[in-house]
Amino acid sequence: MYGNIVRFGIGLAGGLLVWQVALADTPFMMDAGTFANQMAIPSMMGRLEKSHKTIFGESVEQSLGRSNDGAAKGRLPRPVSFAAVPGVPPARALVASYPPGQRARVEALFKELLSGYRKIEAQFGIPRNDVGGAVAAFIAGSYMAYRDVDFPDQNFQALVNQMRLALASNGAFAHTSDAQKQELYEQMAILGTYMALTRDGLKQRPDAQVARNLQRAAKSYLEQLLKTDADRVQLTKTGLVLR
Repeated sequence: MYGNIVRFGIGLAGGLLVWQVALADTPFMMDAGTFANQMAIPSMMGRLEKSHKTIFGESVEQSLGRSNDGAAKGRLPRPVSFAAVPGVPPARALVASYPPGQRARVEALFKELLSGYRKIEAQFGIPRNDVGGAVAAFIAGSYMAYRDVDFPDQNFQALVNQMRLALASNGAFAHTSDAQKQELYEQMAILGTYMALTRDGLKQRPDAQVARNLQRAAKSYLEQLLKTDADRVQLTKTGLVLR
């Protein structure tokens, strides 16, 4: 996962645009008081809480139990896709959480990130618009940013399959519209990719304040989506495990 993120990150239009913007032109550069923070504002946390219900339904432990049971019984984790709604800006609700003067710049960045994530889909053989893949990318990117560790490429497919089974077994997700699935997919893909690329950018241009803000946001992301302490979250060769 990490290797593919680096490859597409340096290949996007504008060369190193994504990580340069992530470091120089986003909330992670705000001072500690101002940070407050844009990437973990209440409206965003509220969306992640809603995403928890859509993805997992009840507790993550119960959802993972169903997923593991399904895998043990040989259930094939099929892609969980949607019919894209044309003409809708990426992660529209996410963009709307930013101040009006920043939205055009943020929307352009999000388009780049989503384009980059779609390259990851292709590299891993994940069908386009597979929500399970996007959720896995969000968890992996946030985990990498919080713990400052790499995530082996060979472990990513197991996490994708696990998230597919979680979604497929949740009635709340089955009743969401294509537009809602698209919003969830784009939010997960963009934020997960953003986390991983910003972490990689810090290797090129270290900044202690940015690193602290990134880690704080990543911790909040994991805890809001998974409804558990981020320190319990482990990503292994079998997928997500709560210790």
